[in-house]
Amino acid sequence: MTAGASDKVYDGLLTSPGVPTITSGTLAAGDTAPAWVETYDSKNVGTTHVMTVTPAPVNDGNGGANYTVTYNTIATGVITARPITVTAGAKTKVYGADDPELTYTVTGSLANGDSWSGALTRAAGENVGTYAIQRGTLAVNDGNGGNNYTLTYVGANLTITKAPTTATVNVLPNPQQYSDKVNFRASLTPAAINGTAPATGVTFKVSSQVMGTASFSVSNGMLQASLSNVALLETVVGQMAPGSRTVTAEFTDVNPNFSVTDNTTTLTINKEDARATYTGALFVGTASATSGRAIVTLAATIQISRQLRLLIRPMTLSLEISGTPR
Repeated sequence: MTAGASDKVYDGLLTSPGVPTITSGTLAAGDTAPAWVETYDSKNVGTTHVMTVTPAPVNDGNGGANYTVTYNTIATGVITARPITVTAGAKTKVYGADDPELTYTVTGSLANGDSWSGALTRAAGENVGTYAIQRGTLAVNDGNGGNNYTLTYVGANLTITKAPTTATVNVLPNPQQYSDKVNFRASLTPAAINGTAPATGVTFKVSSQVMGTASFSVSNGMLQASLSNVALLETVVGQMAPGSRTVTAEFTDVNPNFSVTDNTTTLTINKEDARATYTGALFVGTASATSGRAIVTLAATIQISRQLRLLIRPMTLSLEISGTPR
């Protein structure tokens, strides 16, 4: 009895699909062969495995005692590697957050008794961008260093997206008349992630006219900046015309790891409340009842804002009166 040729994919077992055959002698009429099977000498991948027939008695009604069976081995047994594919799952996270668990799916299966060990890893880096998810230490425990498998790894990426921010801007008092002073305020949160601030400062604009720039400082857990006592005086034609005007906070030196959007609010500018007050002499008289000459001093104050007054230089006017005084 000689073991038959055997070729299989690794399954973690010694069993063989090969069929032993009688290569010398015959069975007597009426006797039958048992279900002879053969086994590999090792479960691992190889091409020269020794195939051995498992002894079993011939069905001769005498427990097989009527036969002397010689079992022959062959050394041509083949076990090929088991194919398996590991596919990494794509992952995302926001800048500053912890890494998500790196997961994978498996196409194919492990042989009975084998198991996985290790884990996937990713390329180093914490800034916004794309990082390759790598096989890392992931391996199969098969008692043969993983060599019983042909493992195909399909990678993916971890994408780090920009951290969101919340911005505010306001201007007070509001409404305010032209030329009067206002205060600009802006805030930005979070103040920092991993020690990095989303921006360093802010430029305030009314319409398209720049009113000034301020640097951020941390206050109450957020970035804050302000410009105080800024007069609403027009330097760009048409930008301070009475009506509703857009105030914009344009953030400067924005860090690329953050999503920062310039914020706006509305300022109502009223017309200048200018007032002229006459401050000169109201009554004058001649030097005498017979005089025809009088001197009048004229003066006025024009108030164009609560903070700004213009004094008109006094003027002297001489009047000549003709005729006979009455």
